[in-house]
Amino acid sequence: MSNTTSKNNPSPQPEKKTSHRTINFDQTRLSRTLFTLALPAVVENILSLSVYIIDAILVGHLHSESALAGTVLSGTIMMLIQTPFQAMGVATIALVARSWGEQDIPKARRYARQSISLAWILSLVLAIVGFLFAFQMIHWMKAAPNVIQAGGSFMRIIILSLPFQIPMFICSGIFRGSGDTRTPMYITGIINVLNVLISWVLAFGIGPFPKMGLMGVAWGTMIAQSVGGMIALTILVQGWSNLRIPIWGLFTWNKSIIYQIWIIAYPVMIERFITTSAQVVFYGIITRLGTTALAAHNVALRVESIAFQPPWGVNVAVATIVGQALGARQTQFAELTVKKGLQWIGIGMAFLSVAFLLFSHQFVQIFGATPEVLRQAGIVLKIAAVEFPFIAFFAVLSGCLRGAGDTRSPLYVMLICLAVFRFGVVYLFAIVFNWGLPGVWWATTLDWMARAGGLWYVFHKGAWKYTYDRLLDKKI
Repeated sequence: MSNTTSKNNPSPQPEKKTSHRTINFDQTRLSRTLFTLALPAVVENILSLSVYIIDAILVGHLHSESALAGTVLSGTIMMLIQTPFQAMGVATIALVARSWGEQDIPKARRYARQSISLAWILSLVLAIVGFLFAFQMIHWMKAAPNVIQAGGSFMRIIILSLPFQIPMFICSGIFRGSGDTRTPMYITGIINVLNVLISWVLAFGIGPFPKMGLMGVAWGTMIAQSVGGMIALTILVQGWSNLRIPIWGLFTWNKSIIYQIWIIAYPVMIERFITTSAQVVFYGIITRLGTTALAAHNVALRVESIAFQPPWGVNVAVATIVGQALGARQTQFAELTVKKGLQWIGIGMAFLSVAFLLFSHQFVQIFGATPEVLRQAGIVLKIAAVEFPFIAFFAVLSGCLRGAGDTRSPLYVMLICLAVFRFGVVYLFAIVFNWGLPGVWWATTLDWMARAGGLWYVFHKGAWKYTYDRLLDKKI
C-alpha cells in the first residue's frame, strides 16, 4: 500500500489469503445457480427502472409536454455524468468476482475500498460542475426555451444527490462480485417506496405540503436516491453483506490497485461517454421532429425499458459467474453459463416481443400524456418488439466479456455501430427519407442487430478467457 502512517499508527500487517465460499461450479446445478443470481438482479433492475417510470408518470399527469421533454433531456445529461461511475462499477464486479473465485478475500476488499474512494471524490467534482452548467447542457441539445427551463431546473435538483447516490453504483458492484445480488435489490426497493411517497406528495401538494409540480418530482427522486446510496455504504461498513469494509479503509490510495481498476474501467468509460454523448446528437435529430415526437419517444423508451430488465439481470448473473469461474480456473463452466443464459433469454424475449406487438397502445396509456404523444409512442413500440431478442443477446454476451475483464471488445463494436447506425442510418431514415420517429426506431433496431452479431463473433473466438492473464499480471 502507498498510504503513509504515523509513528503512533504503525503499518498494518499484510492480510492473509483466506478461504471463502464461492458459487457452485457443479454443471448439473448451473441453471439453478444462474437463476439464483439473475432473479434478484432482474427484480432490482425493474425496481430501479420504476423510479424513472414513476417520475415519467407523475410528470405526464402534469399535462405539460415541455416538462416531459425536459426530464428526458436532463436524464440524458445525468447519464453522461454517471458514466465514469458506471465504468468503475463494471470494473469492480470483474475484479471482486475474480478475487472471490480465487478465494483471496483481502484482495477483493482492497479493490472494493479503493473503488469507493475514487468514486466519492469524483462525484463531488462532477456534482459541482453539473449544477453550475445544467441549463447550458440542456441548451446544447437544441431544445426549445421552455424545455430548457424545465430540464435545467429538474437537473439542478437531481444532481444534488450525486455524492450520496454514487456509492450505490460501486457498492452494488461489490455486492454482485461477491455473489450477493439480493442486497442491491432490497436497497432499490427502499428507494422506490421513498420516491413514490415523496414525489407524489410534493408534486401534487398532498396534506400540508405545497404543490410543487415538476420540482416536487425532482426533490422526491433526489432524496430517495441519496438515502439509497447511504444505506448501501452503511451495509458494507457494518459487514451486513458478504464483504465488510471498515470505515477507516475507505480513504486509501494504492497506485497498483488504481492501475488495475483503470485498465478495465477506461474502455467502459469511453464506451459509455461516447454513447451518452452521442445521445446529444441523437436527440438533436429527434428534436427536429418536434416536441410531440420527443415526448412520444420519451414515453416509448420508458415502456420499452421494462423489456430490458430480464436481459440485464442475466447480464449481471453472467458477469458474476464468469468472473468467479475464471478466478477458480473453471473456464468450461464460464462458457456453458453464457450459452445457458442465451438460451433462457432468447425464449423469454420472444414471448415479450409478441406481447408488445399486440398491446403496445395499451401499455402507453398509463403515462397520461396527450393523445398524439400516446399514438406515436404506441406505433414505435411495435417496432421495438423486433429488436428485443438482439438486445437480449447483446446483454448476455457483454456480461460475459466484462465479467472476464474484456471491456475493449464491446467498445470497438459500439464505435462501429454508433457511426453507421446511430448517426448515419437514423438521420437517413428519419430526415432524408422523412419516416419521422418510426424511422429512428427502425434504425436503432438495425443497430442492436449489428451489436449482437459483433459480440457473438468476439465470444466465439474465445480470447476473452485469457484477458486477466494479459491485463492483470501486476501484483498488489
